Amino acid sequence: MTLMRLSCSIAGRRAALGNCAVLRSAPAHWSNASLYNAAPALFSGLQPASRGLASLVGSIDQGTSSTRFIVFDDKANKIASHQMEHKQIYPREGWCEHDPEEIINNVKECIEETLKKLEAAGYSKKDLVSVGVTNQRETTIVWDKETGKPLYNAVVWLDLRTSGLVEELSRDYGSDRFRDVTGLPVSTYFSGVKLLWLERHVP
Repeated sequence: MTLMRLSCSIAGRRAALGNCAVLRSAPAHWSNASLYNAAPALFSGLQPASRGLASLVGSIDQGTSSTRFIVFDDKANKIASHQMEHKQIYPREGWCEHDPEEIINNVKECIEETLKKLEAAGYSKKDLVSVGVTNQRETTIVWDKETGKPLYNAVVWLDLRTSGLVEELSRDYGSDRFRDVTGLPVSTYFSGVKLLWLERHVP
């Protein structure tokens, strides 16, 4: 599962600010990995429901303060769910981080506990026909492509540590430089400026 954007995405040597590249180069050990990568193994036994069996849909809801896994039937009734909060880390005023591994572990546990409740209610995980994911979007993390471990905590979407970078980009390129592509002025919200901060400050 990738990092708010709990998904950080670095494509080759470029990273997205909205859809605009701002990083000229990324360290070789940075990875394209995503928060989503942890979930598939948990559903290894999942098969399309046979005719006559229940057709259920699962949703991984990875949010700013908690993670949930919810299973619905074909009439959108909630059948089972499990929710866990994760720690909010505030290293400095205006900064907000999450522990990526805590989030991944919580996602796994929420899925496992919900599947137990599902079976207790008389269903099977084979009744699940699909699983969707929603996440924190611009929360950003970088994973080591060799070890699969996070190189730093998730920098949360509401974090303001990149204010100086926003001022720098606005001064050098104009605050509306990327508006045609993103629809927004340069902002601390974007994952691109968070990635630039990580490149400058995290070895």
